[in-house]
Amino acid sequence: WLLHEDENQVCPPNGDIEEAKLLQRYIMAVFYFATNGNEWTHCYQGDDTCGVLENDFEGGKAFLSSGDVCDWAGLACNEEGMIESIIFEEENNVVGHIPEE
Repeated sequence: WLLHEDENQVCPPNGDIEEAKLLQRYIMAVFYFATNGNEWTHCYQGDDTCGVLENDFEGGKAFLSSGDVCDWAGLACNEEGMIESIIFEEENNVVGHIPEE
């Protein structure tokens, strides 16, 4: 996905911060696919209603959308743009196993 479908057009990292951001984008994409993200109730890839409902995802963008990963629903980042927490609705159908990679 990251190489062939990501609309963000991630370039090779140029420094520690860019490398860390690329890695966290990869990790969140792996999380999405490992937890059957296409079957989530809210904020799955291409979900046009993501962020408009009054829930934990209000104001967020769908997973795997273009732009900064910190804008994806359920993710909270610090000032450097690094993910600090992940918060999901209980009823979002997030199932599966987080891979060891």
